[in-house]
Amino acid sequence: MKIVKKLNNNVVLSINSEGKEVVVMGKGLAFDKKKGEEIPSSAIQKIFVVEGTTQQLDISHLLLEMDNSELALAKQIITLAEKRLGYQFSDLQCLMFLDHLHYLLQRLQDGLPLPNPLLTDIKKIYDTEYQVAVEACQLIESKYPLDLSDNEAGFITLHFIKNSNQSNQFGATLESVQIVKDILGIISKNFGILLDERSFHYKRLVTHLNYFVQRVLMKEYFPKGDEFLVTVVKERYPKSFACAKKIGTYLDNAQSYHVSEDELLYLTLHIQRVIAENK
Repeated sequence: MKIVKKLNNNVVLSINSEGKEVVVMGKGLAFDKKKGEEIPSSAIQKIFVVEGTTQQLDISHLLLEMDNSELALAKQIITLAEKRLGYQFSDLQCLMFLDHLHYLLQRLQDGLPLPNPLLTDIKKIYDTEYQVAVEACQLIESKYPLDLSDNEAGFITLHFIKNSNQSNQFGATLESVQIVKDILGIISKNFGILLDERSFHYKRLVTHLNYFVQRVLMKEYFPKGDEFLVTVVKERYPKSFACAKKIGTYLDNAQSYHVSEDELLYLTLHIQRVIAENK
């Protein structure tokens, strides 16, 4: 590959073998080199495919502002997240996180922390991703003289959530957080209790709700199952089934999504377990 535009000694724009615009990164790969010269393959550490001229211009501006320590830190955090959460960041997701990290550092260095109104719900619903984000904040604090609050860990968590499913838009992620929160609120209010967020069955319930809400937002319906089993569960756990029906009514009104009796069956079983565990 050849240098199309030199951003600094470590970052250049180029064209790959498929004719796509790419960002090429590597320590000193463009040192003492000019436009049109070959990029030494031994110096390349990372290649990002850029999709669209507008994105390229934004990325060029971003990478010109970032120093090597920020790039190295972003790579360290992304590697940590991929290992802990079990999925790979796409090129675009890596660049989006670079952007988030750069402006996070800039904002905090300017003394401008931000509140995170979703923090409590993020902690409850996405505990695994949140714990990784806390580790990421610790890495940032080890490199910069900054004190990162839980709010910043919450913002990083949202990036991890968004990246875990490329088909989801950021707005859908925020919406799913609100819907899960509302459903948990319905359960808590229905039984007049505070759910134990540390319990095993609570965590299983939240996991089920996350997948369920994704189906709701994508308008994917549960396949028809065993009618006899539905009848048995309705008779055995009438209070939990009634609560599941309330959740169904809420989703019908809020999302125009009809919850089938088969899905109500699974909701009932999860509700029953978490309620029994709270007694």
